[in-house]
Amino acid sequence: MDDAKLIRIALAEDNPALRLVLTRTLSSDSGFQLLIQAENGQKLLDCLCDTPVDIVLMDVHMPVMDGISATRRIKERYPHTQVIAYTEDDHDTTIVAMHVSGAKSFVSKRDNLLELIKAIRVTASGGFYLTPSVSTTLQRYLAAAQRPDSTRLAEELTPTEKKVLQATVQGRSSSEIGDLINKSPRTVEDIRQRLYQRFNVPNKEQLIAKAVRMGLA
Repeated sequence: MDDAKLIRIALAEDNPALRLVLTRTLSSDSGFQLLIQAENGQKLLDCLCDTPVDIVLMDVHMPVMDGISATRRIKERYPHTQVIAYTEDDHDTTIVAMHVSGAKSFVSKRDNLLELIKAIRVTASGGFYLTPSVSTTLQRYLAAAQRPDSTRLAEELTPTEKKVLQATVQGRSSSEIGDLINKSPRTVEDIRQRLYQRFNVPNKEQLIAKAVRMGLA
């Protein structure tokens, strides 16, 4: 196949064994060109500065920088690069958080590798690849009406809390949010903990999902 027609791929996966399996699978397809292998989101972004790709296969839970934050940054810097979420974590909150960050397609690590190959081709041609369960989740969360208490909760948030919430949904790090509101990263973490309590959620992914569902982000 002509190089011009190859689908250029980057892989972000922190599991070395799985990364090796995926590398062998992708490299064996004459239509693919695997250009980047990264064990976390930050290394992926560093590589993308010099090596453009068409598709990123993105794990969600990685050290240094997770897939949610990395996806947000990719879509900001390289809007034509499409991200496929490739993860074992198919919880509703994770799916919504990745969707909000800019992931276009979703494949479970439990799926056959042929599903991944299909997802890459569909996404590279401009389509969306969603399993039935993922499609249902996104419809339920993103098309749902705002909860009755969303207005009250929005009114209770301070201007600083609103900025931290918006920036968290955008995948900003604590340091970046600190620069935005002129506070230390530690203060940002304290504010985020208060948001967890206000929204009655235990972590960032669920905070993002709930804020989106309530129309607050």
